[in-house]
Amino acid sequence: MKLMFIHPLFTQIGGAERIARDLFKETKSNKYDSRLYTLFYSTFLRGLKDVNFVSDKSPKFANLFGHKINPFNTKLIKESAKKVAEDYEVGDKIIYTNFPGSLIVYYAQKLNSQIKDINYMCFEPDRILYYDENIKYNFLPSNIKNNKYKLASKLFSNWKKIDKSVVNNSIKVFTMSETVLEQTNRVYEFNKCFKAFEYYVDTRDVEAMTKMDAREFLNRDLKTDLKEEDLVFVVMSRLEKSKGFIELFNILEKIKEKEGKLPFKLLISGNGSLKEFVENKAKEFDNVFYLGYVDDKFTLLSAGDVFLFLGQKETGGPLVLLESMYVKNLAITSNQGGPMEIIVNGKNGFFVDPENIENTIEVIMDVIDLYKMNKQKFKEIAFAGHETIAKQFSFRTSYWDFEKNVLNN
Repeated sequence: MKLMFIHPLFTQIGGAERIARDLFKETKSNKYDSRLYTLFYSTFLRGLKDVNFVSDKSPKFANLFGHKINPFNTKLIKESAKKVAEDYEVGDKIIYTNFPGSLIVYYAQKLNSQIKDINYMCFEPDRILYYDENIKYNFLPSNIKNNKYKLASKLFSNWKKIDKSVVNNSIKVFTMSETVLEQTNRVYEFNKCFKAFEYYVDTRDVEAMTKMDAREFLNRDLKTDLKEEDLVFVVMSRLEKSKGFIELFNILEKIKEKEGKLPFKLLISGNGSLKEFVENKAKEFDNVFYLGYVDDKFTLLSAGDVFLFLGQKETGGPLVLLESMYVKNLAITSNQGGPMEIIVNGKNGFFVDPENIENTIEVIMDVIDLYKMNKQKFKEIAFAGHETIAKQFSFRTSYWDFEKNVLNN
């Protein structure tokens, strides 16, 4: 039996891409004959065997259409489907993920009628295709509710029909989050989605490093000017509106205006459509460092004291929140979606309302005061976050659950 993973896009690296790669690698190391199919080559997949990609170029007109709902990907989707159809044999299992994964499956089935064992690993139903449903059930971040998304949803209604048909005909539909489980069942109007395993931290990737060692590394390689006594905040995610970057810089401006300067240093890492905006805004502050995409995420996180996440309607995790808590960053995070499954407010982190700037500023300043006035309590909350992740969100347990609930029929 072959395991055929279809994750169509590794062009922007987030939690979904890391999970897809992790499961592919781990199944191969556990003697499965695993293959990975994707549209575009990515250095994120460098060194992996049995990776099938169609193009070594970037998606065309991504600035206009984005990466997922892009009509200029159609030819590549069909070429990937052809490879899947050629490789598939009776008894093989397909696990596909985010759209346009369902399109690859659809065209592959048209070429090979023996393809039956298809399974959907859902990170979230597509926000554009299912714009109306996401609005109806309040799953869409307020800062991306706009006519552009609404119009695109209408233009690609045929893709939506195909996606819905493939998902409905999948043998298993599964996810890693109660939030995504609810969203998937509501959007697709069924009750077949189940939670197969937890989001996780792969502690095998974590190298023991002191906070000062991490800061010296960043000072040397990324020119960050971090000192031992500095209070350091970290923000790490894709640079998109839904991740709260517009709100972040509004908050920084208000804190600077009130305090005279930022009472902490802020490290920002990530890539995405707001890269130029983030890069330019960071230059307006002496204590804000935009570092681009940092591959060595645990070194960056280990240099921090506080992890800040302001994403709206985060569907699961986010994975980097778990990783930051594991290395004892105190978490200040959105009170919407995935973080609600991880944080107990005031016990192992703090919630903010990402749509309420004044509330967010108040919590940030309270945490700064806690760090200055009662560092022992600050450390206790950060350690409680570490304990939560270490006990409940290990990669080994999650992989065993994946094998049991997904691979074993």
